[in-house]
Amino acid sequence: MADPLAEGLAAAAAGGGAVAAECLESLPRLATQQDRAALIMQKALQSLSAAREGGDEAGAAEALNLLALAAVSEKSFDSAVALAEGSLDIYVKLGDERGAARLRGLLAQIAAHDGGRP
Repeated sequence: MADPLAEGLAAAAAGGGAVAAECLESLPRLATQQDRAALIMQKALQSLSAAREGGDEAGAAEALNLLALAAVSEKSFDSAVALAEGSLDIYVKLGDERGAARLRGLLAQIAAHDGGRP
């Protein structure tokens, strides 16, 4: 995702008032999305901690999945892969084929976004 503030400032410097206005108007929505992502990460970390403390492996797998998705949204692909693989390992251990399939799909999507690495 392009940086709306940088685009807006560049457009304003180049005299592109309409483009600048459009980019700058998107800032509140972007901030809301970033705040939402931060809240999701915070809640997922709390869920992961609680699941691990309570021995809830399925809950831990789901929390790792959410953290992987949040990492993808931040374009932190290495972290996303590590988190997704941790979640996948738990789903495989639990015999949860649906959960494992979801995580294999997520790993494939990450690979597609991150230059096709395995």
